[in-house]
Amino acid sequence: MSHGHSHGGGSCCHSDDHEEPPERRGQAWGLYLRIDRERLECLNERREGSGALVFRAWEDRGDRQKFVESDDDEELLFNIPFTGNVKLKGIIVMGDNDDTHPSEMRLFKNIPHMSFGDTAREPDQMFSLNRDVTGELEYPTKIARFSNVYHLSIHISKNFGAETTKIFYIGLRGEWTEPHRHEVTICNYEAAANPADHKIDQFTPETIHLVVLQTVHQSTACFSMNIIRWKPGRKRQEEGGVSCGNLYWCMCGNNMSVPLLADAVTISGAERETAAVIFLHGLGDTGHSWAEALSSIRLPYVKYICPHAPRIPVTLNMKMVMPSWFDLMGLSPDAPEDETGIKKAAENLKAVIEHEIKNGIPANRIILGGFSQGGALSLYTALTCPHQLAGIVALSCWLPLHKTFPQAANNSMNKDIPILQCHGEMDPMIPVRFGALTAEKLKGIVTPSRVQFRTYPGMMHSSCPQEMMAVKEFIEKLLPRI
Repeated sequence: MSHGHSHGGGSCCHSDDHEEPPERRGQAWGLYLRIDRERLECLNERREGSGALVFRAWEDRGDRQKFVESDDDEELLFNIPFTGNVKLKGIIVMGDNDDTHPSEMRLFKNIPHMSFGDTAREPDQMFSLNRDVTGELEYPTKIARFSNVYHLSIHISKNFGAETTKIFYIGLRGEWTEPHRHEVTICNYEAAANPADHKIDQFTPETIHLVVLQTVHQSTACFSMNIIRWKPGRKRQEEGGVSCGNLYWCMCGNNMSVPLLADAVTISGAERETAAVIFLHGLGDTGHSWAEALSSIRLPYVKYICPHAPRIPVTLNMKMVMPSWFDLMGLSPDAPEDETGIKKAAENLKAVIEHEIKNGIPANRIILGGFSQGGALSLYTALTCPHQLAGIVALSCWLPLHKTFPQAANNSMNKDIPILQCHGEMDPMIPVRFGALTAEKLKGIVTPSRVQFRTYPGMMHSSCPQEMMAVKEFIEKLLPRI
């Protein structure tokens, strides 16, 4: 049995071909099915797209027509995003029986879009590799270190002396779990919902009850969904700011001339602010919860503004009063819409944009975004805005007044605006097919290539770490440091 060395880990590669039948071993090496291939990248590959070919079924590892070869030198760098969280247990690297075979492999976890310049840092684990032409030698990872991986970078730093490196197969063994969600979701199905059962007037930033009552075919049957989000041990601050380490949340009470800024939660930059992200919460929520989520991905030179929606009666929820950007009559694409309320809310949001411009942040350094109803309002506002904005983040949402587009965008400066649209594939409130229809509609309003539509398996009407990382990358790309 051949052995290799794992620097810093003491693990040896091994061939366990005799420990289990081939069909079971093939199932164990099934993590290639959990790779987000749309975002998979291989740096220094000679032929574009060839790096993705080496991640395939263990049973197909012997296909010599599928391989990746390095271009300028012997190094290769794979950036591998997963569609959920992975516990990585082992890796196989198969090459030729010559000097093009890799001789050293370095692993990095949860550093999206690594470049060769980033590989100077200490790896999470490093292996000296033996020549493996059959795909039988496994290199076990430190499971404690690789137990919560949503992105894996594999740096092939050396080979056995050839000018280029060639790889036929990379196998990944481990376990996959669906993306974690920010909130706990509890669904109750009621024959006839009673408004008295839902205390909508008792909102706090950490305990939010979102009640959706949808009449089905004029019957008395109603569908009620409560989404409860909380963070134990944290109390609401009614005034002043909330300090958390080097983060400062400010309730901006001195901006009375701009209604949405009167009580907005602002995450101030740690250095000179040269850009802004304005992010709107969903129905029944407040700006606090999304300020907390955005604080985990914040950039030090960006100001994050999370306004609170006004409290209004919502037709969809039997006229109960709750935070809502505009009235909702239904959740289907053909439901009646509150055109007056949508346009008024958009004007209020444009006033926030104007305020930031007057305070020194250019319009093209402002991203507008939101979740659910907030994402819907962000889309409508940006697409009808007279200022050229940097981009739009639209999470689990739809385009309001969609029948008025593209004419409604005739006077907009944002017909080439980048849009990141994300949606959970298990969303019970706004089904993913509505998100797909929205993406197609957007491609008829702005340059089609500027619309990114990403879906997340297992995610409901919520968010997940992979989605938040996509949001962070989108913001970093559009709002670079200046």
